[in-house]
Amino acid sequence: MEKGIVLSSIQHRWLAGLWLLAACSNSRVVTTEDTVLPAPPPTIHLKLDYRLVFGGRSSSSLYEVRVIDPQLMARVMLEPAVLDDGAEQKPVEAWTRHRLMEGLATRGSLLIAPPLVATVDPRQPCPVGGCYSPPPTAVLHNLRFVSGKDDIRVRVDAPVNGGVTLALWENDKQTSVCGGDFKLKQGFVELLGHVQRISDGALAATIHEVVLLEAPVQAVIEADVPDPAHDAAAFCASVGALFEETPGFARTDGRYEIAAASALEAGLLPLYPHRIK
Repeated sequence: MEKGIVLSSIQHRWLAGLWLLAACSNSRVVTTEDTVLPAPPPTIHLKLDYRLVFGGRSSSSLYEVRVIDPQLMARVMLEPAVLDDGAEQKPVEAWTRHRLMEGLATRGSLLIAPPLVATVDPRQPCPVGGCYSPPPTAVLHNLRFVSGKDDIRVRVDAPVNGGVTLALWENDKQTSVCGGDFKLKQGFVELLGHVQRISDGALAATIHEVVLLEAPVQAVIEADVPDPAHDAAAFCASVGALFEETPGFARTDGRYEIAAASALEAGLLPLYPHRIK
């Protein structure tokens, strides 16, 4: 029987360590110094003109001229939800309700509140206009007069002579450095509702006006941004971030009043033919 060499457990561990050291010496250790990060895109100094992004409007209001006469809006009844501050789904804000009532009154309308439940006699139901004498001449149904913000599609032109123009899309034939899905968050005021003549139920108007906020006094920014010729995505992200971060662009309040007045003027004026010059 041949005798072999018997290694102790300590010797086994010592030899394993030698093998591990040899293996490590043959491998290449990668350090952070070996990592190569992509170079940032080159920047370009541009004058970004946001003026044409503001001031847009949409109108889909319809009017029935056979129903509209000088007396249609003489006595206008408001629905209960317009006057209910405790309603979960408020069709108006406190300030837009004030502007609505002021707008109707200054145009010559007397505002009529809904009849109180306690005054209604179930044995003698009131007419549609309520228990009033004289009755209201029209009722404003399904009113919605609110402000808010929404993402609006914006076109971004290629740089020309050190400047870039941003504007609302006019048609799909136009082109944009940032593509057709680039959007900026815009403030707006929306006026929506129906006007019905009480005497015979005829529908006088369906009103839907949306007005974007007007441009601030300073709507042009000069900044160093990624060159769109090298990295369009980085350029568009930078343009959007500048819009969000600039005071008076995405966050503003004073111009909501102007937008509300514009929506009321567009939506209500056709209902007062004697005031149209």
